[in-house]
Amino acid sequence: MLTTRACEVCEKEFTREQRKGRPTRCCSAQCADTLGARLREKRVEVACDYCGVQVRKKASEYLKTTKHFCNMACMSKWQSENWVGENNPNGTYNSVDCTCTICGKKYLRNSAYVRSGGGKFCSYKCFGVWHSQNKSGSASPHWRGGKPPHRGANWKKQRDDARGRDKYRCQNCGIHEGKLGCKLDVHHIVAFHSFATYEEANQLTNLICLCRSCHKKAEYGRILIRPKLL
Repeated sequence: MLTTRACEVCEKEFTREQRKGRPTRCCSAQCADTLGARLREKRVEVACDYCGVQVRKKASEYLKTTKHFCNMACMSKWQSENWVGENNPNGTYNSVDCTCTICGKKYLRNSAYVRSGGGKFCSYKCFGVWHSQNKSGSASPHWRGGKPPHRGANWKKQRDDARGRDKYRCQNCGIHEGKLGCKLDVHHIVAFHSFATYEEANQLTNLICLCRSCHKKAEYGRILIRPKLL
């Protein structure tokens, strides 16, 4: 799609094809060079705090920090010489004493990390123990009501009837139980826990036979099971 806009340098109108991202700002390469020179003039010239080499930086970058470096190597060397001992903002000198919520072990954590709500556990192992005690079952944010201990009093009969109705073949790939060497799984098209009673969930219209491989794909949504397959 063609668009018409004014050049930011000479203010002459020009037409260009609209592209993704930033629109064209200049009508020609000469105007683009002029605009680039203007933008470079807005940069600030500072000396590298390690080697003293003069570098040009954007004004916004210059205001973000009090220390400036010409490259990452100079910054690393400066930090290794100046961020030592108590001057290291990430060291143990800036840490606070913490007590593990699970095992009671004493340890050190960065004060900023503690202020943000961290520092409650000494290790991932203790965190896992706490999580299993406090974020499982109905306390889990992913709780969906849980599963009953079985599929209802009529499940065995409905399961066998579904196998017979589907002629003991997987309704996705077509493999037979005899070739498979084991019984087919019987899958609920609409999840069992979505129904108020097991009688509704176990209706034959909601059951379909699948081999173990296809059943796993259906559970993860990799294949679409539709009522027309019944």
